[in-house]
Parts: sequence; structure tokens; C-alpha cells
Amino acid sequence: MNADFAEEKLRRYLDSSANYEESRPTRFDHHGQSDLAEPSNNFDKADTKFQGPVIKRKGRLLRAKRMREPFDMDAAIRDRLTTCGYTAKELETLKQTSKHSYTMQVREEEDTLHLLKGRFIEQETEILKQMYEDGCHPRVIADRLKRKQSSVIRKIKALAPYFQSHNHPVSFHGPQTLSPELEDSIFHARMSTIWEGLMEFPKTLQWEDTISAFPSEFWLEQIAQHTPRQVKSLLASHQPPDVALLESLGWSETSAAGVYAWILPSKCKPVCFDKQFHLLLGTTSQYGVGLRGTKDQLLSKWSSKRKDNPRSLVEGLNLSKHGKLVTLLEVPFKDDSHEETLRVRALVRLARAVFAIWLGAVRESSKPLIQKLVPWELEYIRYRGLASCKFLAFNLHDCKRK
Repeated sequence: MNADFAEEKLRRYLDSSANYEESRPTRFDHHGQSDLAEPSNNFDKADTKFQGPVIKRKGRLLRAKRMREPFDMDAAIRDRLTTCGYTAKELETLKQTSKHSYTMQVREEEDTLHLLKGRFIEQETEILKQMYEDGCHPRVIADRLKRKQSSVIRKIKALAPYFQSHNHPVSFHGPQTLSPELEDSIFHARMSTIWEGLMEFPKTLQWEDTISAFPSEFWLEQIAQHTPRQVKSLLASHQPPDVALLESLGWSETSAAGVYAWILPSKCKPVCFDKQFHLLLGTTSQYGVGLRGTKDQLLSKWSSKRKDNPRSLVEGLNLSKHGKLVTLLEVPFKDDSHEETLRVRALVRLARAVFAIWLGAVRESSKPLIQKLVPWELEYIRYRGLASCKFLAFNLHDCKRK
């Protein structure tokens, strides 16, 4: 009985709605268009952004706006964690381990806890000083102190004078300047030791043939001949160079081939310690490009899309590209022949390997392999290197700008 009553009530409601539509007067808008007229397919240009399905409700024609795109939660979390200092590699790891949402939740809890903490106490300040002097990222320090990263960065900026006063290079006893003759003697002696150690590293058959084509004295003399005097003085010094001394070297705007050093600071501000700098050594051996063209390629905003470009490595480590480029070796081309290009390419690649070992500009995992070859104690080299020890384990002919 109740079902029949409900059905009858619904039928009466539909009949009354239909009668209302038939009996109500037709309304016209200010253009003389009836609200019962069929929709027109000719729309003005101003209406194109509202085009969508037409809906008829109680005789009135309404145009529905396009629905918004669905909310991308992963993209929102990724953007939020990027602002917290996570690198692209770290974000990829979080995504693969399905820890995006969990990490975001931890961040929100730390932000809430930060509002209750207030000012830094003395114990927190000492922990911050120690961790920052050890080269820890502010995000890591914030995790340790259970504080917001922005709060830690503000505290680091306030302590900048303290950090800068503790960044003086280690003082060594002995003469601060050497005569050119003594510098050349020390330079050749150290380079010979590094060369002997480099020849023990893994090499391809192509490199074996290339190096054995000339005696070792030939390669060493070529490297010494094309090394600027200022670089020789730096490498013959009784103490390792700091970042300020490396940045004092010059840059050659030339089309010649060569070896360059890129001194890269961390994107995290302020940068107060040499430990926050990375040293990247690279070469250029493409005829017509040279050091000038390589600099333009490194600083171009499109260069990071190339997998063989150092910019991809720089951005992956969250380093700033606004570092200092300096020249360590400059080798002009005699002609544009293929044989000359290969000769120059082999020379600059060998020189880069020697300089990378000499300056200790290798990754932490590779430092035990070069510890006996570096002329200084590795603990006194405060910047970080980016090179591996596979200097001669690649195909020379396939390498254009490396």
C-alpha cells in the first residue's frame, strides 16, 4: 500500500511539473531570445572558454563550465618537499619506497612542534653549530632539533659571523713564497709521483695504446708546458688550497682546449664553510668550441637536459650553478685534423686525472685509492670532490667534451 502511494505521489509531481512548463509564459532576455529556444551553435569569441555540455532544467538552458582537473596529491607533496630542501634524487627514492605521504606527515608534525618550541636554547645552538660545521644540510639539522627548516636557516644566518671566524685555513710553518725554480722542481716531482700512481689505475686497451705511443716524459712535459704559472704555484705550495685561493685563479676566454675547475657552492644559504663547496674538474677538447664555448654551454639554461653535461650532476646534488669557473690547463689546436683532435683530447684528459688526484677532488668513496698520491693530508682539504677514479676506463674516441 505504501509503495502504491509513493508511486502515485511521484506521478502527480511529474504531471504538475509538465503542466507548469506548458502553462508558464515564455520569457525573453534583453536580446529578444526566448529561454525556451534551442541552443545555438554559434557562440561569440568571449564565450568560447565556457563552452561545455548544455543542460535543460525546468525549461531554462544553462551552459555548464568545464570541470576542473583532478587534484594531483603526489605533485603537491613533491612540491612541498622540494621547498623543504629535498633533492630530485631523494624525492625519487621516497617515491619508490612509497614514503611520500609519511614524510609529509612528519613535516607537518614538526611544523606544529616548532610553534611550541620558541627560541633556541643553548644546547640546541651548540648542536646546530657542530652539525653545520660538519657540513650537514639545514634540513638534517632541523630533523635533529625537531624544528622547522626556515627557523634553522634564520638561526644560521644570525650565527654567520661566528661561522666565518672559524673558516680560516690551517696555518703551516715554512716559507709562504717560493722561487720559480723551486716551484718548477716541486711541481715536476709531485706530478711524476701522481703519474706513476695513475698508471696503476684500470685502463682500456685504447688508452694503453695511446699512452704507450709516447714516453711518460713527453706527457709530463706537455702538461707542465700548458699549465699557467699561477696554477703551478698553487700546486707546488706546502699547504692545500682553500676555496678563496682556487677562486683567485683566472679564466681564459679562448677557443683552445683545456681543463677547467668549477667551484660550486651549495644552494643552502648562507655558505660559510669550505665544506659547503664542491670542486668539479672537467675538460673541453672539441675543435671550435674550446673553453669559451664550454662555459656558455655550462651556464645555459638548456644544458641541464643533456645527460652527458655536468649541469645534470650539479642540479642532482642541489648545488648552485652560480659558481666560479677557472682554467687549470690551456692547449691550443695546431689544426682541425682528426689526429690533432685526438692528441689534444688525450692530453687534456690525462691532465684532468692528474689534477683531480693532486687536488683531492674525488668522491669520498674514492679517496682511499688516492690517499698515498695526494701531496697533502686529505683531512686538510675541506672542499668536496665530484670525480670518480675511473679516469681511463672509457672509450677515448666516443668522448667529445668530457
